[in-house]
Amino acid sequence: RLPNDKPLVLKFNFTPNYPADEPPIFTLQTRWLNEEQLELLKTALVRIFKENTDKRGIIAVWVEWYVTHYNATLSVLSIEIQKLH
Repeated sequence: RLPNDKPLVLKFNFTPNYPADEPPIFTLQTRWLNEEQLELLKTALVRIFKENTDKRGIIAVWVEWYVTHYNATLSVLSIEIQKLH
């Protein structure tokens, strides 16, 4: 479950070569990750695009990956995870 106080905004545009050759152009916005952490997360999303065989649904795949792996994502980004009570 994602905490409501830590939103992550994904904005995207599909390129002319999407989905065959390149992922959508996208930005991530949040107040609780620094630039280095955001770059790591962006790199992970591009890697998922390259590994995914059905690239047409990549936005849904990205959202599902983030929600499903939220705690692991935070760990990868070197963020201390606090349990919600």
